[in-house]
Amino acid sequence: MSIAAGFPALYRYIAADKSKPLMVFVPGNSHLVRIFYGCPEVREEDFISYWVHR
Repeated sequence: MSIAAGFPALYRYIAADKSKPLMVFVPGNSHLVRIFYGCPEVREEDFISYWVHR
């Protein structure tokens, strides 16, 4: 969590191969973040960011 333009911002940065295009997931609501990124208590393989990164 950080502040951007005076507003709280929740984000996750996953470093990848710099020769590949940047992808930005913009979930429409807070609960959709779990579909993209998951959370610490679950398997990374169950979420979109894992497979896009691979």
